[in-house]
Amino acid sequence: MLRLLPKEEKFFEMFLDSAENIQEAAKLLKEMLESGENPDRFTREIKELEHSGDKMTHEIINKLNKTFVTPFDREDIYDLSRALDDVLDNIDSAAHRIIIYRIADPGQNAIRLAQIIIECADEILKAISNLNHIEKVYPHCVEINRLENEGDSILRETLTWLFQDKKDAISIIMKSIIAFFIVDIQKYQDETRESDNQTGDVYERVDFLVPKNSDSDFEIIPYHDETPFR
Repeated sequence: MLRLLPKEEKFFEMFLDSAENIQEAAKLLKEMLESGENPDRFTREIKELEHSGDKMTHEIINKLNKTFVTPFDREDIYDLSRALDDVLDNIDSAAHRIIIYRIADPGQNAIRLAQIIIECADEILKAISNLNHIEKVYPHCVEINRLENEGDSILRETLTWLFQDKKDAISIIMKSIIAFFIVDIQKYQDETRESDNQTGDVYERVDFLVPKNSDSDFEIIPYHDETPFR
């Protein structure tokens, strides 16, 4: 069929740039947690990536406003660009909490969560790389959802550990601050109900695009962790 008005494919490249930016910020966050030294440098570098991410988002939206024929629905392009931006905002927020709360040793579980953030970022990049072959996106959506559940489990485990010792009020307060920090990192997973709803928003936006833009008829069944909380 002759297409008189070709679709603008530049959006795929722009989304890919945003996903690579997220991946770089995620790696810096983990390095920051593992290093325990010079957190201001890591925070500055992450903030620079966050500013770059804002610029990328504005460029996508500006191009959207000037493009007549888009590769998929306009509202989906807008929602996905905002979701990607929110992932980076949450990474930036987590990094700044380390400085604000003066957390010298966030603990191994925080580093485990940071590793999950990196793995989510990797899956986002793979999913975005396949947006023009939408049938290849779904496995990465499933993996992001699985990683979200793994992050939830680590968070519950950490909160249980934090409040085991109730004798030292100062210790409980400080551990609570660390818990809030971990919750802030978890926003990348749980805002993977807002970051998985932002990777989850990314996950949900990309997951939604699969059946919407595919000729295949298949049902999307998200992975759910049925392991009871202990």
